[in-house]
Amino acid sequence: IDSLTGRLRRAMRIPIVGTAADFAYPGSYFFDTRFHLNEEGRRVRTLKMIAMLKNREGLLITTR
Repeated sequence: IDSLTGRLRRAMRIPIVGTAADFAYPGSYFFDTRFHLNEEGRRVRTLKMIAMLKNREGLLITTR
């Protein structure tokens, strides 16, 4: 995972927020497949993504 993240960071021309490991969750957060988070998993992922985006200066456009 770390090797892939490093290659993506070097190759992409857009900001990458977090790593794959940051968004790996236990099985209890999944609904019917390894791709579909359940309600609790979605809540946890959303809060994590919001926090990561807020910590990336210049990444978000605000309307304030």
